[in-house]
Amino acid sequence: MKSKETTSESELKITLKCFFGFEQTLGEELIELGYDKIEFLNRAVRINGSWEDVYFLNLYIRCAISILVEIEHFFIKSEDDLYKKAAGIYWNEIFSANKTFAIKGAVFSTLF
Repeated sequence: MKSKETTSESELKITLKCFFGFEQTLGEELIELGYDKIEFLNRAVRINGSWEDVYFLNLYIRCAISILVEIEHFFIKSEDDLYKKAAGIYWNEIFSANKTFAIKGAVFSTLF
């Protein structure tokens, strides 16, 4: 297996989603793949890594349902705040106009 070393300049928050009760199993699988700083969440685990790690995990991880990469983190108080924050992200640094991406989410808020 590959040894995982990340640098702060390329660190991404990578969340690996799993079924309830599989958090520990997923964590053990990450340890076997060389990851050591694992944060256990409800139905997920989180690690720091690079885009290379995202690609690697998509190929080799077995217990995860999906892999999410946090590109921005912010708090909002209105729908307008959400659009303003999203417009402030430098999307052209993440992907180009000829590429696609998916947004999948669930919102638990009185705002929406």
